Amino acid sequence: MYPNISTNENTMKQLLMISIFAFAFFFAKAQDNFVINGHLSKAPNGAIITIFLPNSEGVKVEVNAAIKDGNFTMKGNIKNPEKIFMFFKKDSLSKGSGEMQDFFLDKGTTTITGTDKLSSAVFKGGKTQQEYLLLQSQLSDLNKKYAELLEQATKAKAEKNDSAFKKIQDEARPVYANQCSVKDAFVLSHPDSYVSLDLVFLISANIKMDRFGPLYRALTADVLKNPKGKQVVDRWQAAQKTASGKTFDFTQPDVNGKNFTLSSLKGKYVLVDFCASWCSPCRAENPNVLKAYLQFKAKNFEVVSISLDQNKEAWLNAVKVDKLPWLQVSDLKGFKNVVAVECDINSIPQNILVDPNGIIIAKNLRGPELETKLASILK
Repeated sequence: MYPNISTNENTMKQLLMISIFAFAFFFAKAQDNFVINGHLSKAPNGAIITIFLPNSEGVKVEVNAAIKDGNFTMKGNIKNPEKIFMFFKKDSLSKGSGEMQDFFLDKGTTTITGTDKLSSAVFKGGKTQQEYLLLQSQLSDLNKKYAELLEQATKAKAEKNDSAFKKIQDEARPVYANQCSVKDAFVLSHPDSYVSLDLVFLISANIKMDRFGPLYRALTADVLKNPKGKQVVDRWQAAQKTASGKTFDFTQPDVNGKNFTLSSLKGKYVLVDFCASWCSPCRAENPNVLKAYLQFKAKNFEVVSISLDQNKEAWLNAVKVDKLPWLQVSDLKGFKNVVAVECDINSIPQNILVDPNGIIIAKNLRGPELETKLASILK
């Protein structure tokens, strides 16, 4: 005879069992809410696939999987779609083969199929990866053209062929502009996409208000809630402090350790240039700034460079080598430079143009843009 169990006891046991199964189900789901199934038919056994996933603190953690019979599997947990870079190594001792591809990892299943080349493998995943593939198809021809020009420019620079290098730069500018136009159009037509968030995040390190503002305002509140979105919000808010129409002033030590204050140049148009001796793009831009300086210095124009160097000798040597005749200041704190922090400068080169009253009238003018702007105001 079975023991006599009351209805209440029986019900409680059933509820307890349901709770245990539900907890186990949701715990497992929380631990493994994505799966990557890969098949590289010609990859050697023991080859390693590596990705870097953010943990609960947002720190990137290395995750590896070994290939066996052409197959590999990765499982894990993500809160939101993430842009992931996947790397291929022939074995565990190899430092890498240069083979990689980026993709967007969603919850659910991502499949990767190819032969022995990860860079040419096909990545199929969720909604965000589909959107990323759409963007890549729209950029395909432009990316190919830009890569060809970059290769030519690298060769011309190595051969010290300045005229060829300049010609290639001139050809590359409209290609780059078209790439930007395609990306901007994608953001505006996909405001709730994490691909759009990634595109806006990439340009948030060097904000040009006229381009960045409309893209930032287009993004939905949902995509701005994750850590990357919060960084975009913080950078946008910081950029407001140096937006056109704002008063700009600072004090920094000059090359002799004497304090210089920007407002001491009141009555002049001043380009404040954030740079450093170790910054190759900065050094490449210096000739453009020098050309503009020599052209307009007699028309009430001045330049002040704020160096994000930490080594004074390297800073002053770069000034000497590049033959920069304008004012140079730095507190030698690198990216912790007081002015850089206040202006949220996360990458260089960057610059700010102020009018004779110390009011910001433009930011991040490069090459011909700087000359065109100065020519329009210094007549």
